Amino acid sequence: MMISTNRMTWPNFERLDQGKLVEQLTEQKEKLLHKPYQDENDPMYQEELENSKLKLKKALRELKRIVKKCERIGNSLYYATSQLNYSRENLAERLFQNGPSGTSLNSYVEFLESNRDFVEKIYESLTLQLSQQSKSE
Repeated sequence: MMISTNRMTWPNFERLDQGKLVEQLTEQKEKLLHKPYQDENDPMYQEELENSKLKLKKALRELKRIVKKCERIGNSLYYATSQLNYSRENLAERLFQNGPSGTSLNSYVEFLESNRDFVEKIYESLTLQLSQQSKSE
């Protein structure tokens, strides 16, 4: 039940796609600017160039938004991973009555993952205790 901290989450894929779009739009704009024998006063050319600039500006804004989103998700993921590791250590300590080392913690987690009945019984026991506590209060 390990949570992957792989940085290639969906916003990163979105960022890659948006980055490619920005590159393509930049190339389109550059081609228009360097189009041979183009009359700069031609209204069709001006409109095409303006549309290209607007698309590029919009794509850059979207890329910036996605990058900020990735940063927020990255920070949240780091915090969640830290909390998960802390909780795992506490769970192992409470279940096995000793402060776990990194190696023993992993073996405890493997034990818990491979013994679903054991985990279900712990969950049932905790649920029963909580319901009894709430009834007595």
